[in-house]
Amino acid sequence: MQNRLIDLTHILNEKITVYPDTVAPKFEVLNTVDEHGFAELEMTSV
Repeated sequence: MQNRLIDLTHILNEKITVYPDTVAPKFEVLNTVDEHGFAELEMTSV
């Protein structure tokens, strides 16, 4: 039996598939590498 790896990674963005009647996530850039030395995003779905 050969082992295999299945990648289930999803790219997170505002167009990601969500369950019916569920609000899609929204992303806001809080910090960037160029300005702050690190990257930070806030994800909300309310």
